[in-house]
Amino acid sequence: MKLSHLVCLFFCAAAGYAADPAAAKPLLSPLFGDHAVLQRDRPAAVWGWADSGTTVTVTLRGPGLPATAAATTVAGKDGRWQVRLGPLPAGGPHLLEVTAGQHRSQSIDVLVGDVWLCSGQSNMEFPVAGAKDAAAEKAAAHWPRIRHLAAGRLIAGEPQSSLGATKWQVCAPETVGTFTAAGYFFARQLHRDLQVPIGLVNSSYGGTRAECWVSAEALSTLPDFAAGAANFHELVVRSREEQTRTGKDYDTRVREWYRANDPGSAGEPAPWAVPGTATADGWSDVRLPAKLKESKAVPMNFTGTVWLRRDFDLPAEAAGKGGMLNLIRVKDMNAAWVNGRSIGDSESINWFRKQRVPAGLLRAGRNTVAVRLVCLEGECGLTGRAEELAMTPEGQPPVPLAGAWKVRLGTALAGAPPMPARFDRVPGITSLYNGMIAPLLPLTLTGTLWYQGESNTDAAWQYRTLLPALISDWRGRFAQGDTPFLIVQLPNHMGRGTRPETSAWAELREAQALAARAVPGCALAVTIDIGEAENVHPLNKQEVGRRLALLAEARVYRRPVACSGPRYRSQTVEGGAVRIFFDEAEGLAAADGQALTGFTVAGSDRRFKWAAARLDGATVVASSPEVPAPVAVRYAWANNPACNLTNASGLPAAPFRTDDWPGVTWPKQ
Repeated sequence: MKLSHLVCLFFCAAAGYAADPAAAKPLLSPLFGDHAVLQRDRPAAVWGWADSGTTVTVTLRGPGLPATAAATTVAGKDGRWQVRLGPLPAGGPHLLEVTAGQHRSQSIDVLVGDVWLCSGQSNMEFPVAGAKDAAAEKAAAHWPRIRHLAAGRLIAGEPQSSLGATKWQVCAPETVGTFTAAGYFFARQLHRDLQVPIGLVNSSYGGTRAECWVSAEALSTLPDFAAGAANFHELVVRSREEQTRTGKDYDTRVREWYRANDPGSAGEPAPWAVPGTATADGWSDVRLPAKLKESKAVPMNFTGTVWLRRDFDLPAEAAGKGGMLNLIRVKDMNAAWVNGRSIGDSESINWFRKQRVPAGLLRAGRNTVAVRLVCLEGECGLTGRAEELAMTPEGQPPVPLAGAWKVRLGTALAGAPPMPARFDRVPGITSLYNGMIAPLLPLTLTGTLWYQGESNTDAAWQYRTLLPALISDWRGRFAQGDTPFLIVQLPNHMGRGTRPETSAWAELREAQALAARAVPGCALAVTIDIGEAENVHPLNKQEVGRRLALLAEARVYRRPVACSGPRYRSQTVEGGAVRIFFDEAEGLAAADGQALTGFTVAGSDRRFKWAAARLDGATVVASSPEVPAPVAVRYAWANNPACNLTNASGLPAAPFRTDDWPGVTWPKQ
């Protein structure tokens, strides 16, 4: 069973069923509230809710608008009404007015321009306030015709019709800090160059997998996800019944489950978290950080609760203080205790966990930290950089916690009653489509910016079909044809290897590149040169936005601008070397003026070796004395490759490999 399916099985059954957020839905959807941007040059959908059968009149008032800026309809049986205004010319500000019987709604300062959907995980969610040169960027953000709407995080078991309370913001120094950084820098360049208003609808959620963003119907057509989608639906239905039957909230039910089924949690305080608990019987040694199953501290086929403990000493100056416990990346659900007192829990299954320790809890001398995990499959444990696993008392240097810990199995989920869980805390399969995409339908858009993939690197091959399925699903539901879909390719990240390596990140980048090539109307923004080894959220979002804007200007607006670095086209083997041909090959060069780097070649043994590479006109020739009869070549095929191929645009070449490409056949061995 896939990890994503287990996530649904154990985390997506809700103790509290998430209904549509708008109990009394507004006359006009907040997508069209004050300061909204409507799509220019195409009939723009506008909708809301009124009493069934009520006649609804919608009018956009302002100079230079056509007669089609007004429309009338009748609210349906479910109360929803919808009209299309226009096509409308770029401009504004205008007044949007809706009347339905005795009810009226007005939205002021409405612009007409281009509307872009910004979606994905944390690098799209990442705000301007965290970007490079944030203070200067905010101070200079006087762009009142750029607008931003944050959809708000909503995990839902069924497709929702309303976003709830959300508002458009006008770009200004005091507001821009919360805008999606990649989206803002994209919008800023487009607005400068096109001189039209730009609206950004930011529907993104950090740490999420792509399958969270796809409808259940689309997932049901994919063999890897059909069972998970069906399980999710079954559990959502069951959750309603369970909530009604028990009358208890999730926190109460899950606390009762642990006390009844997990021996380490069977009391208050939890007995296995109390200082001085004997660890001779049933406990074993483990060194952390580690993946517990890989280190054999936990059996490979075990799913259930696992406890970790460590005693550590603090100086006298720490007595009576609070601090910060850094558990680095915690794999699977977890809870933590310090000196027997709970300091919080998390249902995130793969998250960097820093937990505040309350004042008064730390002691001079011996202290105890305990962690309870719910171990599913794969990489259960505490992983990350050993030097970051630490307790930091307030005003004191960090005290390292890496090294020797104690570990003990708790209870196996297979032998216990079903664990209470909820889908509205941790995004599961299809849940963000339900809560954060469905409410946007059928918003009229120019296109979509997609910045996601980090959370799917454990299933990069699967992403080859998943991403195209997502694109097709969204295009079908927005019902505007093959609207542009611009993909940010994953950047360089993590440590730089000294040998040619396999790389899940490289495989995910390849899946993104294949989608951009194969799916009409898609394009790829390559960022292999602007990532950061130690930061999964690189700060240079200005360049991400610029590269997305170049793609949009060239591919969407048909302006004569260069938008792509070299892209692999084909190879030929010439004796002991491989000649590589590229699209966008004008002005091939090494970005730093040095020798080309990042190339490897392999012979029939499929063992890749570093290659010397040289420019030869519009081609690159790569060879290695260790590979006298090369068959295939790779470029920038690593988590954080040293690579420098560019073209006259100054944009980087996209990573590639020819050993998984039409026309390359490995010799029989």
